[in-house]
Amino acid sequence: MNLSPPRRRQIGIQRFQEILLFTSAPVRELSGAEELEAVLPVENRQATWRELKAAGFELPELEVSPSVFWIAVALVLMPLALLVLALRTWFAVLAIIDFTFLAYKFTRPLAIHPPDWCKTVGQAALCLKNIRGAHGAEVPWTREEITDRVRMIIAEAAGVPIGKVTHDTPLIDLLGC
Repeated sequence: MNLSPPRRRQIGIQRFQEILLFTSAPVRELSGAEELEAVLPVENRQATWRELKAAGFELPELEVSPSVFWIAVALVLMPLALLVLALRTWFAVLAIIDFTFLAYKFTRPLAIHPPDWCKTVGQAALCLKNIRGAHGAEVPWTREEITDRVRMIIAEAAGVPIGKVTHDTPLIDLLGC
């Protein structure tokens, strides 16, 4: 009987599921293909996300929906325009820093969506760092896991969905170089 050691993704999915058992409603056995939005209940998604990060998952920040983003942009630009008109000086444009910071702080509680490059449980599992096996040795990466992780990093840097990053997509097209 040939027992192969567990892979990083499998261990990450198991740890992900263990954390879900403590932070939200129990879930069925996870395969890794499940969408994070379907697995993590909206009402406690931010708390669960923080627990996952505390457990060693190097997850990105949750994002706001596009409608909330554009409302925040409007709430930054409208007062800025009024300030520039009232003061009649371009120095008022420097207030954009303060307005942007306030908009960011006010919209953080509304950030409940995983970014496009980390949408599934399997992708989140690849964000788990320091995975050790039964004897304390580091669990090695497989070629498939390395490929998926590199695709995730490129998608994050390019700001595109992970589906757009393929083996034959030129980096110049993705990064706009």
